[in-house]
Parts: sequence; structure tokens; C-alpha cells
Amino acid sequence: MFLSWFIGNSKEYTERLHKPFVPSTFTLKELRDAVPKEAFKKSTVKGFYYLFRDIAFCVLFLWMTTFIEPTVRGLFPNKPLVAFGAKWLLWAGYWWIQSLLGAGFWILGGSPLFQSPYLR
Repeated sequence: MFLSWFIGNSKEYTERLHKPFVPSTFTLKELRDAVPKEAFKKSTVKGFYYLFRDIAFCVLFLWMTTFIEPTVRGLFPNKPLVAFGAKWLLWAGYWWIQSLLGAGFWILGGSPLFQSPYLR
């Protein structure tokens, strides 16, 4: 009973299944006009600021991981199960943050600025 509620379709999803699909009526120009003009201005300085900021955050969080083990050991010396859970949460948080930063570098790798002429 509980498992079917957990993995079953929601009420909204089943209602949407019975409605025919109607594509949006707005055009690409209307969508572009809705975005502020400042969003389309290119800035090399701002781009490099974000790049170096993300690199600094990657290094900072990597450095902070060196303190996970000693901190957890100091906070929970006689509670191995709690220490294990705390370490898991701290490492999971680190992995999540680094994955967000890594996704930015992944996208940057698709930029024509960083593509190798030998890969074309």
C-alpha cells in the first residue's frame, strides 16, 4: 500500500495524461524581448571573474575536506555510528558542491574559446 503511493503516479500527472498537448503560442522573439538587455551584453572581465571565483571555490572546498576526518573524530570520539553519519553528510555536501562547480567547468569546455583545433 505505502510503496504504491510512493512510486505511483501523482494526481496531477494522471490528469495531464488525459489532456491533449497544446504547444506554447509565444514566439522566440517574444521570449527574447522578455529577457533584460543587460543579459545579452558580453563582458570578458566578468567572465574571467566568474572563472577564477569558481576555481578559488574548488580549491577552498578541497582544502576544507582535509578537516573532515579530524573534526568528526574530535566531535564524536566515542560514538562511531554518529561519526560515520556526520562524515557521510559532510562528504555528501562536498560532492554536491563540487559537482555544481564541475558542471560549470563542463559547460565551459564546450565554449569555442577552449576547444582544441585538433579535436575538430
